[in-house]
Parts: sequence; C-alpha cells; structure tokens
Amino acid sequence: MHLLNAKRLSEELRQNTVPEVQKYHYILVSLVLQTSLSAGSVISARPTNGYFLELVVTSVITFIGLRACFKMNERGDNQHFLDRYICLSVPLLIWSYFLYVLLFYIGYATSHALWGKNISQLFLDSGPAVLVITSIMLSVYFVALRHFIGKAALL
Repeated sequence: MHLLNAKRLSEELRQNTVPEVQKYHYILVSLVLQTSLSAGSVISARPTNGYFLELVVTSVITFIGLRACFKMNERGDNQHFLDRYICLSVPLLIWSYFLYVLLFYIGYATSHALWGKNISQLFLDSGPAVLVITSIMLSVYFVALRHFIGKAALL
C-alpha cells in the first residue's frame, strides 16, 4: 500500500494493477481516518469521553460492515468492489440519513410526550441516545449495502 505516495498509487490505479483486496484496505484506512478526523475528534480542543465511545463503536460497526460488504463481493464475481461501494453508498447514505433524523425526532417526541420538556431537551443532549441511534443507522446502512453489493456481484 502507498499510504503517503498518491502519485505512485494513481499510476497503479491507471494501470489497473491494484488488487481488489488492496482497494478494500484503502477504503478501510480512509474510513478510519475520516472518522478520527471528523468534528469533535481527537484533534478538537476538548474531546469528551462520549466521543471516544462513539468513535470506538462506529469504528467497530464500520469495520464489520465493510468487511461483510467486501466478503459479499468476493463471493460473487469479485470485481469492481470500490465502484460498487462508492456508487451504492450514495442512495443508501441518503436513506440512512433520513432514518437517522426520523429515529432521532421520534425519540425526542416520545420523551417529550412521556416526560416533558426538560427530559426531551436531555434527549437532545444525551450521548447515549445519539450513540444508540447512530449505531442503528450505521448498522442498517451496512446491511443494506451488503445486500445490494451482493445483487451487483450476481449473487
């Protein structure tokens, strides 16, 4: 892998000499870096303990989900994993984001109806509630992505 040499990597990609398994590793490293460098991350002024828990949980779900997607593609025709992953991610991320917002506001409305305004505000500020909803959304996303990669890989 060429972690610091984009020029060399671009040449190998142009020559189509990068194996599918190595592309999988590039995606994995990319997602880990994107997650760790996102807002509220280690490089922010004051990361919270909740952030570290969310980072670990989302990283584990992402690793398992990405691996399941790669294995599904491998069981099929074992070609074009990167293309499938990126292209199928667009509609699935849009639906996942919709699901995230829906779950979040259902939780907010439910807590407001059951326990009142102060508790519903606590729901908005609650790391555990956000972590649960994020974990559900990310899991559903990877299950759907794995399914559609299987369809694209002729399974």
